[in-house]
Amino acid sequence: MLDLDGTLLPRSAGMALLEGLADAGLVAGDVPEQVHTLLQSPDTLEPAYLAYARAIAGLPAVAVSATAGRVWAAQRRQLFPYVRSAINLLKSQDFTVVLLSGSPHEVVVHAGVDLGCDVFQGARFAVREGVYTGGVEASPWLPGAKHLPAVSRGRAHLLVLGNSANDAALLSAACSPVAFEPSTELILLAAEAGWPVVDRSSVLTVLLRETEVSHEGCQPCRPR
Repeated sequence: MLDLDGTLLPRSAGMALLEGLADAGLVAGDVPEQVHTLLQSPDTLEPAYLAYARAIAGLPAVAVSATAGRVWAAQRRQLFPYVRSAINLLKSQDFTVVLLSGSPHEVVVHAGVDLGCDVFQGARFAVREGVYTGGVEASPWLPGAKHLPAVSRGRAHLLVLGNSANDAALLSAACSPVAFEPSTELILLAAEAGWPVVDRSSVLTVLLRETEVSHEGCQPCRPR
C-alpha cells in the first residue's frame, strides 16, 4: 500500500488540483492558501476538507475531473525517480498495489491508472446530479475513517510505504511498515516501533528486502 503525497510525489496532488481550479477561475484565488494552512495541523484536517468541499460546491464534476487530468499530466513529471521501479518490483512479486491518498479521488484516479496500481482510493466529495454539493463523503485521514481498503484486510502480507503521522495507523497494521523521508512526528514513531526509515536513494533496496521476506508470514510491527 502506497501513500501518494510526499511519498511518491514531493507535494500534495490535492493542493495542485485546487491551485489548478483557482488558475482556471473555478474557485477563489485565496482558497488554496487557506486550505494549505489548515492541512498543516492534524487538529484542523477536518476543517481543511470542509473548506475544500465548500470551495468546489456548485462546480460540475466533469469540470473538476478534466482539471484533475490536466493537473496530473503535469504532476507525473514530479514523481520521485524510484516510483515506477518500486511499483514494477511489487507487481513482479504478486503484490496487489494499492494507492491510498488524502488527496481528492478525482486526481488520485489519474495517478492510479497512470502508475498501474490495482486499487486507488482518495478523498471523496459529495456530488448530486453531477454537481458538487459542498459535503465530504469520505477521506482516509478523517477521524473515524476506515484506513484499510477492503482489498487489504486479511491479506497474507501487507507492505505500507508512508511519510507522515497520518500514515501511522496503516504502518502499524502492516507486516512490512516502511517510513519514507518521514516527518518529525513519524520519525519518532518509527524509532519507537522499529520501522525501517528510508529515503529516495535507499527505498528500492529496502523494498526488495521486504518483498523477499514476504513469504515468511505476517507479523505486524515486528522490530527490525
